[in-house]
Amino acid sequence: VAFSPDGSLVATGVTKSGVAKLCLVKVDSGAVVHEVENGNDFDALVTAIAFSPDGSLVATGSWDKKFRLVEVSSGAVVREVDHGDHVTTIAFNHDGSLVATGTQFKSYLSDGKFRARESLAVLRGDVPPSSFLQSLRQCP
Repeated sequence: VAFSPDGSLVATGVTKSGVAKLCLVKVDSGAVVHEVENGNDFDALVTAIAFSPDGSLVATGSWDKKFRLVEVSSGAVVREVDHGDHVTTIAFNHDGSLVATGTQFKSYLSDGKFRARESLAVLRGDVPPSSFLQSLRQCP
């Protein structure tokens, strides 16, 4: 679950009739703005959500090992990347030019402005097989 920077929207992962979705809802009225289908099975459940600093994009990660960028105004998926591991956390940097995603065993830095199609960097560490990266935050 994540609030938009201006506090007007909340983004959450939901499952309706067996379909995993990203749901964007107006805080003041509870009206659904967009429902974006993520997939038809348990692995497509949304596990990480973050708004870009300007509120124009929502980044999601899921158990289907994919990171997606969704345009808030249209609900369109504008980028989808397969990371090869379950995506557990997402964070934008201060100006939205980078998106960090964490998976079970790696962290990725991606271009938040869509200039590059591949990850800009892959950060690896010594993570025990029984644990995984659970949180990313930007530093001021």
